[in-house]
Formats: sequence, structure tokens, C-alpha cells
Amino acid sequence: MKAVRTLNFPQAVSQVLVAEGTTDLFGLMGSGNMRVIYCMEHDFGARYHAARHEAGSIAAADGYARATGRVGVCTVTQGPGLTNALTPLITARKANTPMVLLTGDSSEINKPGDPFARVQSVSWKAFFETADVPAIRPTPETVVADVRTAFARARRESRPIAIVMPYEFDVAEVIWQDLPPAEEPAPAVPDPTAIDAAARKLRAAARPLLLAGRGAVRAGAGDALRALADELGAVVGTSLPGSGYFRGHPGDLGLVGGFARPSVQAAVNACDCVLAIGVGLNGFTTDKRSLMSDADVIHVDRDAAAFGRHRPVGSTLVGEARLVAEALLERVRALGGAPSSARTEPVIAKALARPRSDPFEDESQKGDLDPRALIRRLDELLPLNRAVVSDGGRFSSFVVRRMFPESPDALLYMQEFGSVGGGLGAAIGAAVGRPERLTVLFLGDSGLLMTLGDLDTAIRERIPLLVVCMNNQALGSEITLLNNAGLDIRDAYMDTPDFSLVAKAMGADGLLIETLDQLDVLPERIKALSGPLVLDCRVTRRATAI
Repeated sequence: MKAVRTLNFPQAVSQVLVAEGTTDLFGLMGSGNMRVIYCMEHDFGARYHAARHEAGSIAAADGYARATGRVGVCTVTQGPGLTNALTPLITARKANTPMVLLTGDSSEINKPGDPFARVQSVSWKAFFETADVPAIRPTPETVVADVRTAFARARRESRPIAIVMPYEFDVAEVIWQDLPPAEEPAPAVPDPTAIDAAARKLRAAARPLLLAGRGAVRAGAGDALRALADELGAVVGTSLPGSGYFRGHPGDLGLVGGFARPSVQAAVNACDCVLAIGVGLNGFTTDKRSLMSDADVIHVDRDAAAFGRHRPVGSTLVGEARLVAEALLERVRALGGAPSSARTEPVIAKALARPRSDPFEDESQKGDLDPRALIRRLDELLPLNRAVVSDGGRFSSFVVRRMFPESPDALLYMQEFGSVGGGLGAAIGAAVGRPERLTVLFLGDSGLLMTLGDLDTAIRERIPLLVVCMNNQALGSEITLLNNAGLDIRDAYMDTPDFSLVAKAMGADGLLIETLDQLDVLPERIKALSGPLVLDCRVTRRATAI
């Protein structure tokens, strides 16, 4: 007979969070979520990471999920606490991050003795509809099942799910029954006829390319895809979220898309058949449709709604990426035939023989560093066991072109919504989730000033974090846009303080970097890192080639 006991509403929520494996909770406390935070910390021993702004807590849960592969869990209070969370929540939604957001809600409160809760009322339905995030508002009778459903959907659908905690049920009683083991959702099994057709196309191709994205990574399709590539003699590559997935494979082209080197783009366009598996084929991956335009593209996704969203394709195949890759490998082997000679084609062989980065002429001067040279030097100095997090700004293109992740979870490019300010929170979450490796954050001076409060979280919790501020004392992307529009660029100039001194005043460590040789102390400084180290790197405003 199952044990039955009575809990209050926040205790019941917390009990399910723990049952679902939650060990870290990111958030900012208010009246609508303080009891859940208290229960998680004091009753269940979870680690609560308090932000100074709600946006930082959402970004931290996003970074945690991307770095660990687990569901990120965060909490905010009602009203302004929720509205402050909108931008990073949309970023997480566009990134298909598995996340559970717990928010307070006072929309149905009308107590004369508690007018403040009413003041903080907001339409949660309109809010979550705007963010394209499903929301569940439990009652005491449904809360256990509802919170469990939120976790199941977050995992199954790879998206944020919101739990709206009603203020009127803050201390309501809940009858608790012990939970049965969670059921794993059945993966989408591909149709054998579609597998056969795709296998025949791939076997007949002269220059096949296997292009993997976030979906393939999350499904664990790597081993089957590597074996399939060798069977076909194919080359492999990834979209940005899959960066590093095929590292070390002899047919690895690396990053495919608008950020790819010209030789890689030429190699991609030389391929006559592309298996695009778990990848969105958006304008960035196809470089505004200039890549793969003449190839027969086989698009694989577990969700048929993904097909044709960004570009037409030759054929489609619905299924979970790992199952599709394994089925294709089996069928290709059964068809027989010799591997293609794709990897020896001159244009493809040139891309495969690539140097670590393209050569360039370093234009650095004191206090006016060439960002390409700066990032190349950091890539040389920093340990390979690292995660690189990039906030938004012109500098981000330098980062993804010249910092090379060892695996997809080691590059967190927080730009799915094109926003500035999500990087510092995400880096904190990544560092909390994966403390065994160094987390390195790249952000601009505007991004740092916008989210400086998040640095306080890392300082208070003594989180080892290398913060590289690409400080051009300007809005770098806007300089480019103003130049292109023939407008005065001076409105994009914004003087900044010395961030190394700001960091020290807050309790972190800091270095002002005006010459590249000042970076040489980093290996020793990183060994002794016991909190954030902020590098104020003075980079050029000039439109240096990338």
C-alpha cells in the first residue's frame, strides 16, 4: 500500500523537483516563490543560486541545461519577476532547451489585507503565449501530476515548460502519494521504406555529406553517424550547436554555415547528397541558402513540422536521430558497394587539410588589439578542458571561428534570439553544472554593463569563471550597420570604466589587457582560480576582417 501524507503546496512542488533529479535551482526570491526556495534548500539540501535579476536566473538554467544535458530549473516571483524573465526565456525556447520555470502568480488574488500581491498581477497566459512556452497552473489536487508532467514534456519536447504557482494556494494542503517511476517516452521509429530510399540515395552519391545538428547530438547519434560516414566514404560536418561533434574523424569538415571558412563552404557545395540530421537548415546553417543549393538534401527530424520551415528539401524522413542513423547504417551495409572517393576530391581534400585557423595579418596596437589575434592567443593558452560561452555582439563571430570546442556541450552560443546580455548568467549555470572544466565567457562591454549584477552571483558563490570582455568601448555591430547606412558612427561610441578595477571593487579579480603578452600569465592564474577573473581586453573599433 502506498504511503499517504499531507504536505503544503510548496512542499509538494519541491518533493517532485527532487524526485525529478533537481540538485540546483536558479532564481530570484519573491513572495510568490520563497516557500519553494526554502523547501528546496532546507528540507531537501538542493543548491539555490540567487541571481540579482530574473533574467540572469533564466539564462543560468539555460546554460546549465546546455552544459549538462539535464533539465534546467529556475524560479521567479509573480508580476515584474516574471516579465523580467522574458528575453532569456525566449532565447531558451528558440534553442529548444529543456527547462522548467516555476513562477508565482497573483492574478486571482483580491484580498484587502494584501494589496501588494494584486499590484503584481499580470496575465500569465498572454506572457507565455508571447514566449511560445506551454504553461500549467496547478491546483492542490493536480500539483503533483502537473509538475511531473512539466518535466516529462521538457525532456520529451526539448523546450521550456512553465509551472504557474497560484498565490492563493501558497499554504494549501496537498495529499501526497509516492510517485511511481517516470515513464520514458518512446522514440520516433523511422519508416523502413523511407530508410531504404534514403540509403539508396546515399549509396549512389559521389560526394555525400552527413550534416549533424543539435537534435543528433541530444539523441546520441554520433557513433552510428561516424560508422555510416566511413561506410559511405562521406564527409561530415555540423551546424553551430553541434560544433566539435566529429572532432578527430578523418572526414570532419567542422563547422558548416555562414561562420565556416571559405574552403569549407566550397567543399559543402561540392557535395551532391546531404543527410541533414537533427539540424534546422536555417539561414545561418545554409548561409542564406547559398550552401547545398544544388545538392539532394535528405532532411531528418523527429518532428515533421521542421520540414520546409527554412528551405525546400529533396526528401524527408521522420524519426529519432540515433534510430535513423543506425537503420541507415544497417541498410547501406546490406546494399553493398564501395565507399565514395569524396574525401579525395581536390576541393574537399583542401578543406579537410585545413589549419587550425585561417592566416591573417595581426593589426594589434597597444590598447587597440586585433580581436582575431586576441582570441587565437587565448585558444593557445587556455586548457582544452573548457567550455566557451558567447554573449551577443560583433565579437561573437570571432569567437566561433577561432575557439574550437572539443564537444558540442563545450560551446554555448547564446544567440538564438539575437540578444545581448544572456552570456554571464549562462556561464554561471554552465560552470555550476560542469565544475570539472574551466568555463570561459566572451562578452562585450555593453553586455557586461547590462548584466554586471550577475557577476555578483559568481563572486558570492566563488565560481571559477574566466570573463573575457571584448571591450571596444562601442556598440560594435551598430558601427557596422551605421557604416553600411552611411550614417555617423559616433553615436555608437560609449566610453567605459576599467572593468578590471570594477571587478576588484566587487570582490573578483581583474586584469587590464592592452597587449597580447599580458595574457601570458593566464595559465598560472587559472590554476589558482577560486572565483571570477575578469579580463578587460581593449580591442579595436576598426572593422578588422574576420
